[in-house]
Amino acid sequence: MKHKKILVTGGSGFLGKHLVNLLNISGYEAVSLSSKDVDLTLPLGKNMIEKMFVDIGSCIHLAADSDVKTSLQYPSQNILKNTTLLVNILESIRISGRMTPILFASTDRMYGANTAATARESSSIYPLEPYTASKMIGEVILESYKHLYNIPYIAYRIDSIYGPGQPDRMFISNIINKMIKDNKISVGDLSVYKNFVYVTDVALAFISGLEANSQAWNTCYNIGGTPSSLSQIANIIKVQIEKRQNKKIELVFDQNLTRTKGAEVNLFTLDTNKAKRVLGWSPKVLLEEGLKLTVNSFIDHHEK
Repeated sequence: MKHKKILVTGGSGFLGKHLVNLLNISGYEAVSLSSKDVDLTLPLGKNMIEKMFVDIGSCIHLAADSDVKTSLQYPSQNILKNTTLLVNILESIRISGRMTPILFASTDRMYGANTAATARESSSIYPLEPYTASKMIGEVILESYKHLYNIPYIAYRIDSIYGPGQPDRMFISNIINKMIKDNKISVGDLSVYKNFVYVTDVALAFISGLEANSQAWNTCYNIGGTPSSLSQIANIIKVQIEKRQNKKIELVFDQNLTRTKGAEVNLFTLDTNKAKRVLGWSPKVLLEEGLKLTVNSFIDHHEK
């Protein structure tokens, strides 16, 4: 489904900015829509719908409250907001009568308590917290709108995204900022393993979906990267920052720095063979290369 004008909700966010930029470089016309432009928690008016969807080929829906910790504190708000954001976009598409295809950013956390070493799209899903529950509900809603109103969709179950410009609340950006500012930093348990995928690889997955034929739609795909311990991540970052800033950094374990209870999923690796086979997508940026690009970006920004 090749469409040149693409609506990106959440286009001013971390992934959104990278995706909008890559779409424009790739010959698409990306139209960014964020909370700065319109309140997507409210239904869009008829005039805005007609104006917005008059020549849009596809919609990429990234807009969401993706803070897992906040979702644990305010579960109903998180579920209602994320569900409402998606439904309002789908309703706008339905009302426009143009049946615009939609690509949806879901999460690998869908596999939550899965005990298998590898998670496939057919694996059982165990949403452990409200944020993931909202994504699971979103996938069900997409299937319902496809069945009732013939609105095509793709749902991407994505690993933890990292890269230049990511929010400070995320582990990689948080520890980079601390190392840039100080030579001695406190860390919690770094033995935890997580799966990381570089931001431009994720953006390319969305473009692969846009360029896929109709047989590739109306399903979900795992978009995964590299499983690594937080200790491995921290040491790679430490070496890079020490070299770039010509200093030594000491990591000090602090047992009081505990991770959010209920927010940790079991260790698994995403099987991305379906995305490779159907969409022709696979991650290109190796972990150490991606971390170097991220570190350099943060240092350059800090030195401005």
